[in-house]
Amino acid sequence: MLIDKWYGGLDRPTNFVQGDTAADLGSLNFDYYEMVGDLFIDGISASDIRQGQAGTCYVLAAACSYANSDSNTIAEMFRDNKDGTYGVRFYDNSLNELWVTVDSYVPSTDGYSTALAGNSSWSLTGEKWVALMEKGYAQANETGAFSRGDDSRKNSFSAIEGGLMDALTHLSGEISNTVSFYYSGTGSSGVGLNDWTSAWGNQNYWNTFETRVVGALNSNKALWLGSFGNTWAMNGSRELVAGHAFAITNYNESTGLFTVMNPWGSTSSRYYNHTFTISWEDLSSVNAIVSWS
Repeated sequence: MLIDKWYGGLDRPTNFVQGDTAADLGSLNFDYYEMVGDLFIDGISASDIRQGQAGTCYVLAAACSYANSDSNTIAEMFRDNKDGTYGVRFYDNSLNELWVTVDSYVPSTDGYSTALAGNSSWSLTGEKWVALMEKGYAQANETGAFSRGDDSRKNSFSAIEGGLMDALTHLSGEISNTVSFYYSGTGSSGVGLNDWTSAWGNQNYWNTFETRVVGALNSNKALWLGSFGNTWAMNGSRELVAGHAFAITNYNESTGLFTVMNPWGSTSSRYYNHTFTISWEDLSSVNAIVSWS
């Protein structure tokens, strides 16, 4: 039984999520269906990622950030066992390396599309790494690696819903640096992560952090953004979303604008923009948290 659990990839998380509240998505029960395809197709890209119904934006935003800044960080997380299972590597709150084994069965309600995180088309065929990473993160949590959830639900997607920049460290083993317009403290685990530096609502002080963030981008660091407010584009589409995490992927020195990517994925919907630009000053309006590693 333990061989199946730890080496056969059969330690599948409980088939229930509370839902992504930032997207107004409620709870969901699902089944597991086999995902057929390759781990990576045409390399690794931030646009591969599409969040599903689980509230795991903070993990997917971290993955999006690394896919944009250094795709090797993502590639090195996986080992193909050549038997339909994969090893997926994370780092716990004490920065210890942790491997879990996942099989190719992922959450779905219809046997055709992924119910939770998946590739850009949400298909059960094609690129598999996003769905397997989210599933592996839930399985790794069962060991106490991320200190999330009580013992009765540690191996579940619901236990990993809602989080902060800690995921940057969990995916790479690199300690993150954080600045915030309003909030201060430590990472949600309180272990192994740097304290936040906060402007505490002071716009002039907040502006002094901008050069640090631009420097991190220029040094190919992975940048994670947490928003506690909403902004809208001229066409009425949502851009920054309260209670949601994003990746910062670029900075334009001539315009002074940052490019932001939403892990909800590319879409033709008029309700939100997948990628957009925003100023450093605008980030203060949503009490932003910015982290990099």
